[in-house]
Amino acid sequence: MTIVGGVDHDIFTRRYLAQAGPILPESNAEELTGLAESALSFGSVRRPGEILVRVQACPSGAALDIVTADVAYLVDSVRAELARAGYSSLQVLHPQLVVTRDPDGRIARIHDLDDTADVPAGALVESWMHVRFSEPADAAALDALAVDIRRVLTDVQHAGDDLASMLAAIAALADLTAQSRSVTTADLNDILAAGVVMVSPYPTDTLGERIASISMDSGGVVKTDWIASRNWTAGGQPTVPAGYLQPNESVIVAHVTYRHRALFGFALLALMLLVDARRGARVVR
Repeated sequence: MTIVGGVDHDIFTRRYLAQAGPILPESNAEELTGLAESALSFGSVRRPGEILVRVQACPSGAALDIVTADVAYLVDSVRAELARAGYSSLQVLHPQLVVTRDPDGRIARIHDLDDTADVPAGALVESWMHVRFSEPADAAALDALAVDIRRVLTDVQHAGDDLASMLAAIAALADLTAQSRSVTTADLNDILAAGVVMVSPYPTDTLGERIASISMDSGGVVKTDWIASRNWTAGGQPTVPAGYLQPNESVIVAHVTYRHRALFGFALLALMLLVDARRGARVVR
């Protein structure tokens, strides 16, 4: 066990390199250990909300390192920005580490936990990305790429904040609809309006909502009883997974889409599609 400054380097190295073998097959054990040591030094201090980005030349071309709070869409967004910049031959190492930092952002402990485990109080799941690409680039191009990647990741972090509001909105749509055994069209319109309120203070003009009742009759035939929507442009029909319903059961299916407007012009779909199924409700016309 190697502990330096309270950080167990052995735990960090093992977890950082857990998937490195198949992703970086050309690197030997010594090179991978050096990669982990360099990453730990780079990410040793990260203040709350800070996004660490480093782009540097390496023998095979160039390498990008990122340390940031773990949120959805990180890998896809980085890949998209690299592709936009003309870099396509990518090797992506993406360990997610459970980390405790002191008030100044210095690592106090690397927890020997999977990112899906219960996170200890005061700890945070962080993404530590290492991306290699073989296309040559000069120093100016790499510096510009670092700026662009940081801009994109800032937008992704904002989209992650939006996601919490989207989850609350979709739960509200299903819960409010299922509270009664019968609802009127006016009730449904009020429920859709409540979803808009849940998203505030974020802009709501790009919010799409759809709620539907789906049932199975005594003969096992599944049908859509009714659909109500607001600003819904995603198309498609509401469905439930095969085998989810039993005869004479019904569920409420709620869909929410939201197109995030990034601060720096980078747009992504913050929530593509989420479904929450609850007790069915019958519309009274």
